[in-house]
Amino acid sequence: MYHYIDGYNLLFKLGFSEKSLQEQREGLIFFLKQVLVLLKISATVVFDARFSVESSLKGHVDNLEIVYASGGETADDHIVNLLEERKRCRNAIVVTSDNLLAWRSRRKGAITISCEDFVNKISRSYQKRKSRYQAISEDLENFTEKIKRDDEKRYPINIIEKYHQPLVEGGVLFSDLDRYLKIFEERYRKHSS
Repeated sequence: MYHYIDGYNLLFKLGFSEKSLQEQREGLIFFLKQVLVLLKISATVVFDARFSVESSLKGHVDNLEIVYASGGETADDHIVNLLEERKRCRNAIVVTSDNLLAWRSRRKGAITISCEDFVNKISRSYQKRKSRYQAISEDLENFTEKIKRDDEKRYPINIIEKYHQPLVEGGVLFSDLDRYLKIFEERYRKHSS
């Protein structure tokens, strides 16, 4: 599902009011970028140009498209126009707490979600995904430590240190492949003589 976000509507609902409007926009874009990338959500956030120096601009940050509606068009009108250009509006979600925009979007076949519900939904999903990645990371770390402990039990520590140290001969650092090839050749010579 592709998301169309009424930028200033979401921004004002989140209420970063102690900062300048530009700082608030940048904060919202940063927040959306961080969360949407992790959740693998693609979206377009549309801002009214009348609140911004940037008139009729577009840009991308990862999977987030940032659009400033042109001077004569509101963000609401721009979102409705984007929905009209879409072939399948049923695969579109419009994020707004503006009742008129929500009504117009539903008439085009899009699903609508209020800004508050959107923030709650992505926050819950973000926390789940983040904790899942953290759990996977911890499992991987534990697994790596277990392998290291098992190796230490199987092989005397001096062998591990000898073969896991970077191999430097004559001031040249050998790659792992070179190191293992050298170890193999040493053992082969030892056993064949």
